[in-house]
Amino acid sequence: MTPPAALEASGVTAWRGPRLVLEALSLTVAPGEAVFVVGANGTGRSTLVAALGGLVPRRGRVCVGGRLIPPGRPAAAVRAGLAVVPERRQLFPTMSVEENLLLGLFTHGFRTVRAARRAPELAAVYQRLPVLAERRSQRAGTLSGGEQQLLALGRALVGRPAVLLLDEPFLGLAPGVADTIVGVVGALRAEGCGLLVVDDDPGRVAALADGVLTLPGSQVVTRTSSGLPGRAP
Repeated sequence: MTPPAALEASGVTAWRGPRLVLEALSLTVAPGEAVFVVGANGTGRSTLVAALGGLVPRRGRVCVGGRLIPPGRPAAAVRAGLAVVPERRQLFPTMSVEENLLLGLFTHGFRTVRAARRAPELAAVYQRLPVLAERRSQRAGTLSGGEQQLLALGRALVGRPAVLLLDEPFLGLAPGVADTIVGVVGALRAEGCGLLVVDDDPGRVAALADGVLTLPGSQVVTRTSSGLPGRAP
């Protein structure tokens, strides 16, 4: 029996306020696959991430690991195994690094959040991103921009998602921090996590992407034996 896709979306139509931004878009991300979303500003890349995560109104079908995610239900998406790293990070600046990380488990229930301080979830994030362990008691608002991006990534990872959506994760970062995120993306692919990444850098796309979705449009271009492009059937 063929295992379900990590993420499958069909006929996704989404709005920002009254404006239609995406129409009838479909894509599939397999476990251990990274699909990069590219395109000019205003073509709906961030809206796609928000729609899949249940953060903006949408129509269409979205499944995580074969589990149907209702529209407008971000908590249901998280519990199904989908996590989002938003473009603007959306941290709580007066809370500590560790408190921000624990918020990544909030939708799993208060008991899970309380237990996480003693459980391997935090330890796994600190192992991937040691700078967060060093700063665990520091207020998030006092971190550098790069450290805040790593914290947003760590908050998404603490729930051990099956699918990770990253919206412009490299924007404005120093090369060292960008390299750290590249390393995490590569490790997650190897571990079977499905990734959807909004990023236009041609070097990163060539090195990390198994497929590329160019907006506006609705067809994923996939890697062939000779590299990209090659169209998915």
